[in-house]
Amino acid sequence: MSSLVDHLIQLSDILTISTTSAVASWDLAFLKRALFHASSVEVDLLYYPEDETESAYREVVERAKIQKRCPPQSYAEFTMAYRELCRRLLCNSYLKKELYADVQICGKNAAVSDLLADIENTFREGIAQLPNSPTDNRVVISAIKYRHQFELSSTTIERRAAARLLIKDFCPLFANDKADTFTIKELEKELNIIATHSDGMMEIIIHAALLSTQTNTESIPNELYAIIQEWILAVAMNERDSSVLKSQLWTVHPWLLAQLSLFLPAFFNIYTQHLIQLIRQLQTQGSTSTARIPDNETEQNIPINRMLECWQALIYQSDSMNEKVTEILAGEWTRCNSQSVPEMTALNACVWKEFFARLGI
Repeated sequence: MSSLVDHLIQLSDILTISTTSAVASWDLAFLKRALFHASSVEVDLLYYPEDETESAYREVVERAKIQKRCPPQSYAEFTMAYRELCRRLLCNSYLKKELYADVQICGKNAAVSDLLADIENTFREGIAQLPNSPTDNRVVISAIKYRHQFELSSTTIERRAAARLLIKDFCPLFANDKADTFTIKELEKELNIIATHSDGMMEIIIHAALLSTQTNTESIPNELYAIIQEWILAVAMNERDSSVLKSQLWTVHPWLLAQLSLFLPAFFNIYTQHLIQLIRQLQTQGSTSTARIPDNETEQNIPINRMLECWQALIYQSDSMNEKVTEILAGEWTRCNSQSVPEMTALNACVWKEFFARLGI
């Protein structure tokens, strides 16, 4: 037990130093020893009973307070020590240029390992859905394929990793898992800046909100997730009555929005109202872009095709959501099929009949 505590203290010191100017004095030999120690601690923690590792972590924190040293931010620092050390070094401008490539290579090896684990988990979850669905297996398989194209894309993996870093960067704002009013306002202001910084940032924020659904989030304050989720709902509410195609949410992948809808019922309500609004906009525009529903993947930017994907992603999430979405769409098809949409041309009426048919209505 004492040897484990000693190893954790040594690793904690290495992780602390890795963010300072002291890194400028590191040579290749020292870097290799530091990475080896981080890797060794990760392995050691796998073989110790959970109660012993948690007890050792608490002792490390207590000793740091007594000795007035920088304490570890969370237990996850040790379970992911190798990756965390690489991340900190790559963010440190004092790291020697000749060592930068070595750290990059080490980090990529760890990232590949994480990617393989993500792929395995995604396929396991996909296969688990098959026997529980009352729908045609061809439909379910199509849904799994669509999900995997999103979940396993390099862009999604990068953005999910960025979401984890975003959460980690926000954690120090919470003392005793709580944040005061000023901190909450500052966090919301920062989210506004991040969301408009560049393409894909809104998707990263939504990934961050969904991290709370994972099992390994013990060290993350629940209030942080709640603040991010409330911020997303506020954005959705503000955009509900604006031009749908100019919405920030419209740039987010349909599968991710469907996942958020499954997790946040309030978002599901806003999002489906948003999509209904778009259906009605397109019906009354009489646009030539809605004269057919193209199958060519290069034409996915056409609004009606994008919207079809959004509804399908919602239907594929779960049986309970399937029922809710089907009820909403059935009501909208009844409205479309009546005389209440006189502006819609005969040609567009045929297109919308095919649209609803593809959604099982």
